[in-house]
Amino acid sequence: MLITTPLATTMIRTSALLGLTAMAFSAQAQPGSADGLGWRLVRKYCSNCHEVRPHPKSQHYAADGAPSFAALAADPVKGRPEHLRSILSGPHSSMPPHEFSAEDVDALILYFQALQATGK
Repeated sequence: MLITTPLATTMIRTSALLGLTAMAFSAQAQPGSADGLGWRLVRKYCSNCHEVRPHPKSQHYAADGAPSFAALAADPVKGRPEHLRSILSGPHSSMPPHEFSAEDVDALILYFQALQATGK
């Protein structure tokens, strides 16, 4: 026989609320979000040459001529996941040497997809 008291009921409800809150925070930290892995990688490795914010004031950053991520995301060829994967998975002549794991590449592609969604 299950005996429920007001205290037990409150504890069950509190546990359920904490579980839902944890799921909400987890959903906010997906790789395409501002708190996600993609954004952290972009800030660490890409922001020295590229404008990486979703709504840049210009299409280029500084004097180096590197296109903004918003411009790359809007490009029908360069913004495609297949193109991004090829650029991010190996050496590319116009970028400094880099080595991203498969997880990092997936997170960076998700970041680009988030940029594409905000640009529409």
